[in-house]
Amino acid sequence: MATYAQLQQQIMLLEAEAQKLKRSERAEVVARLRADIAAWELTPQELFGRAARRVVPAEEARFRDASGRVWGGRGPRPRWLREALAAGARLEDFRVGAEPVAEKPAAPKKSSRGTQPR
Repeated sequence: MATYAQLQQQIMLLEAEAQKLKRSERAEVVARLRADIAAWELTPQELFGRAARRVVPAEEARFRDASGRVWGGRGPRPRWLREALAAGARLEDFRVGAEPVAEKPAAPKKSSRGTQPR
């Protein structure tokens, strides 16, 4: 009869072998699924339900970044846009088809002691 340590060693070897087989079969499974999806013209909503995100076609995009990521302007802002805004960018910087907004000169600060000079 095998000892506990020997069984643990066999388990580790079998798990490693299973992972190797999974990786080698994965590409075949993905190719088969893609072919079936194309043949049946399945939509993300049909596959994943209402929670599936709608992909915004490039021609419907209202906002775009330099990497080509787009947002249609509806629903929650995507992470890339939220991060850019948090870093100091303006929403207008990403608007598709809009001219860049010119920087306005800063207005002089008013004195908090009143408007009359001394």
